[in-house]
Amino acid sequence: MTEPKSESSPRPFNESQLFHAFHACVKELRSFLTRRVGCPEAAADIVQDTFVRLAMRSEQSEHTNPRALVFRVAGNLATDHVRHQRIREKFDAGNIDEIAV
Repeated sequence: MTEPKSESSPRPFNESQLFHAFHACVKELRSFLTRRVGCPEAAADIVQDTFVRLAMRSEQSEHTNPRALVFRVAGNLATDHVRHQRIREKFDAGNIDEIAV
């Protein structure tokens, strides 16, 4: 027997405004991220990370502009990706075969 949902129980993410905004613009989001990071595979990963971040938000209430929030989260993740990539490139020692012993 299942218990009825109380009025105070949170809505599942797939019923939220953010979920619908994410799915409505996922192709545009992927294109935006590909331009931002320069790699379609990395952009696809960031799209998935964006979905997870949005789903894990403790606050799933109504937003005045959910599409803007989706792009803000994705843009921040892209910025983090580019920063980490620059650090990796800066400290990359190169190919081990090229290092003279």
